[in-house]
Amino acid sequence: AAGLVAFGSIADTPSNVTSRLMQVNASGQIQITTALLPKLVESANSEREPFVLSISGVISEMPMAGLASYSASKTALLGFAQAAAKELRKAGVSWIDARPGHTESGLASRAIFGTAPNFGQGKSVQDVVARMISGVTNQERDLPSTSF
Repeated sequence: AAGLVAFGSIADTPSNVTSRLMQVNASGQIQITTALLPKLVESANSEREPFVLSISGVISEMPMAGLASYSASKTALLGFAQAAAKELRKAGVSWIDARPGHTESGLASRAIFGTAPNFGQGKSVQDVVARMISGVTNQERDLPSTSF
């Protein structure tokens, strides 16, 4: 699981829940990456192959009704990841964003607001992690939902 999730219509989701989702799912990744950037560039200058892996999830490609706040937070992360990947590539740092579909990580059962709809059986964590490792190993630039 990556981040926090909340379920509910726009009208029912309190603004503090939306703020928390944005804070953790988007701003958190941005702040961590910004703080680590000098070390990542230093690593690239030492001829290593540093990378950042973010998980914006399929929701960033296909926002869903009843998940507007969560969709917004993950779409913000995707936008940042795509722009940052272009910037950081020049410094020798790779950024890979992964967008797997619903995964049986338990995240849906730990919502900070609302109740999860029936998503059906999700992907196994092991399969999703294996695909992300493969993407990093093969130096892929992007892992869209269709790659899982």
